[in-house]
Amino acid sequence: AQLEHSDLTTSEYFTSRVIPIYEGVLRNIPPLTKLTRTKGLYAFREEDYALGIGSVYNKALYMTTADELDPDWKERGGSSGGGLLNDDLDWDGIQRDWFGEGSETSARTESTNDEATTTTKATTTPSSSIPGVIVIDDLLTPQTLSLLRRLLLHNTHWYQTKTPLEFGKYVGSYIDDGLHDPIFLELATQLHKAMPRVMSGHDLKYMGA
Repeated sequence: AQLEHSDLTTSEYFTSRVIPIYEGVLRNIPPLTKLTRTKGLYAFREEDYALGIGSVYNKALYMTTADELDPDWKERGGSSGGGLLNDDLDWDGIQRDWFGEGSETSARTESTNDEATTTTKATTTPSSSIPGVIVIDDLLTPQTLSLLRRLLLHNTHWYQTKTPLEFGKYVGSYIDDGLHDPIFLELATQLHKAMPRVMSGHDLKYMGA
């Protein structure tokens, strides 16, 4: 739900209060070359807390849901109907690649003097992937991808960071930070249904982005 302030709209709250605090703290942070001892991490100091960083840092200042952003997503692709995933993908072929089984091809035409006959022969072509490693392009429908991007960009549950000098500009979020919208759980369900052989025994136990 959106933040409610008696005298400010949500956008005004961010513009007039949240952003100025972060801008002030950013001016206090030294360059990375001076943070080598902590591998790029910066610990807030007294002057940062005086600016108000404690009231906005790692806070769910704004949270929305897939339902609020797109009320029709469940009708279009929810209830385990598979609509979040790209129907044009060869899910059986993807699973064969995962297990290194290759793919089956058929249809061979043989010609004789009298007539052409078509025979079917099962052959196997090498898998395009290393067993246990696979890349799936266009996994989601365009509508699903757009909705997930909007949802992740809107919500302020990005509390995780790593040492910048080792991992670069990383921010992350986990299910216990607030990354638990039902659309992510539905996506996990649909992946299990689309790839039962691959996903068997791998129930969703944790989630991060």
